[in-house]
Amino acid sequence: MVLMQSPLVTVIIASYQHCDFVIESIQSVIDQDYPNIELIVIDDGSTDDSVEIIQQLAAQYSFTFRYRENRGLAETLNEALAMAGGKYICQLGSDDVMLPGKTRRQVEFMEREPGIAVSGGNAEMIDGKGRIIANRKPPPGYREISFENLFAETGPGIFASSAMIRKSVLDELGGWNADIQLEDMYMWFKVTSRGYRMVGLGENLIKYRIHGDNTYKKAWKMYSALLKTIEDYKSHPLYQQVYAKHTKSYFIRASKTDRESAKKILSNIPLSSWDLKITRAVVRTYLGI
Repeated sequence: MVLMQSPLVTVIIASYQHCDFVIESIQSVIDQDYPNIELIVIDDGSTDDSVEIIQQLAAQYSFTFRYRENRGLAETLNEALAMAGGKYICQLGSDDVMLPGKTRRQVEFMEREPGIAVSGGNAEMIDGKGRIIANRKPPPGYREISFENLFAETGPGIFASSAMIRKSVLDELGGWNADIQLEDMYMWFKVTSRGYRMVGLGENLIKYRIHGDNTYKKAWKMYSALLKTIEDYKSHPLYQQVYAKHTKSYFIRASKTDRESAKKILSNIPLSSWDLKITRAVVRTYLGI
């Protein structure tokens, strides 16, 4: 498909403490083979060398850059959304990388399918040095992603940094919720539960970086954020199943790495979920074996 016009795409990078990775992230946007990209980078209070690095790149490539005190990812995304002029919005982590051709291929798809609100795909997994550590084969072909698929985890979703979203949809939904720490899960639930269509394109679109800063977080903090994210859907028939599944999963993981969090989560496990795995996790939590 050859586009007669190239609609503006706004790429938002919310930068935070990624001085070792942000150059590659920004460069991957600059190097896209799509001719009409607006890049907005906001640094959310980094205390490393990120600001100085991005300032130099902004002077070289003339993209929009702001930096200020830390306010959190959701507020940073909403700030950038208010500035954005694009028909389509892409959110790229400041430690992630766009693969060549991503923007062009998604615009062609979204222009051809005006009923689609969000498109996205899978990722190559890389480490802190950019080495591929897992290249998972994407689910084959085009696939519709429903709210039930996402809520009950019955089908593959998309990586947040791979997504392209119609700005009109984000504006109608009011952007991201600053009270929710699981920003991506919140947004995909909101999009699909309101009847907007979301699809996976069956291809790798980004490199997703796994490193020390994003692989470990306090289990209780993450579990609490999960409960807040699913709270709006308490009346859904799947809610109790989803609640039990996540509570069990967080408890088992916490029993291995964060026993204080595990003790807090244990009291939330429904009796109907109790099984041998839970029993073993209880022993691990209280006896350390």
